[in-house]
Amino acid sequence: MIEEFRRPRSSSIVHDRDIEFEMKTSVKILKDNANKKVYSSRKISVREIDNFLLSGKFNSVLGLDGFSKFKKVLKDVIAKINSNDFSSNIINLDKMFEALLGSGIYYEDEHLPEDFKNTREDHRWLTAYRYLAKNFLEMSYKDFREIIKRFEETRGYSFYIDESDNEYLKSILKKQMLFIEVQDVKADLLQLSQTELREICKVLEIQSARSMIETVERISLCNEEDIKKLIPAKTKKRTNLIIKDDELATGHDLINLDKYLRELSKIMREDLSGYVTERRYISFLKD
Repeated sequence: MIEEFRRPRSSSIVHDRDIEFEMKTSVKILKDNANKKVYSSRKISVREIDNFLLSGKFNSVLGLDGFSKFKKVLKDVIAKINSNDFSSNIINLDKMFEALLGSGIYYEDEHLPEDFKNTREDHRWLTAYRYLAKNFLEMSYKDFREIIKRFEETRGYSFYIDESDNEYLKSILKKQMLFIEVQDVKADLLQLSQTELREICKVLEIQSARSMIETVERISLCNEEDIKKLIPAKTKKRTNLIIKDDELATGHDLINLDKYLRELSKIMREDLSGYVTERRYISFLKD
């Protein structure tokens, strides 16, 4: 009986490794629970974005109206961020681009990333930005990129409206704030390829140049009626537009604006995502 009493029961034996296992498990449970609580989706209101926009880093070519327009777009974006922890992936870059284009928001010079040094030296893109934000409301990223693409084809000289274009692009013909319609063989010629221009040179019996621009200049010196006969029919059907006042802005300024806004969209998305994430975390600490 005594021996039986003194024999230790196996269930009462506690080893160091058992204590260590229990501690690790407990710590993991507590840590997982804390992380879940801290990083869970916590809603913030659109009003909290005022501190982000009015931080002194940004301005708008439309003044305070620009900030209001940007917040209207953010309303849906913030709702999505509030329900998803991967906030930067929620903000579509095309939509961010459109929000910037419609609101006229840009970084003040002293807050510009190093990659934007060229925008400090020439602010003509700001005038183009102002025109677009004021007069081309709700322009989509796709439509703006199409205009820029056509400007790039003509080296910033002009762009065209085609019969097959959508209604928004066609509506530009009725707006005479920034662009005006021109009857110009140079605009037609700049839409052609180098091969097509060389063929025209052969017919006109002139020497083509190494650059497209110089070749077009040489062709333009010939008889205009002779040139028109050689321009492809599809090009003749297009309506050519140029910047109304090239003292204020040119096609090159619009091309630069496009580059600026595309880069700014990426940076602004990251800044906004970081700000929203921080506000959600601060909101938890205040609870």
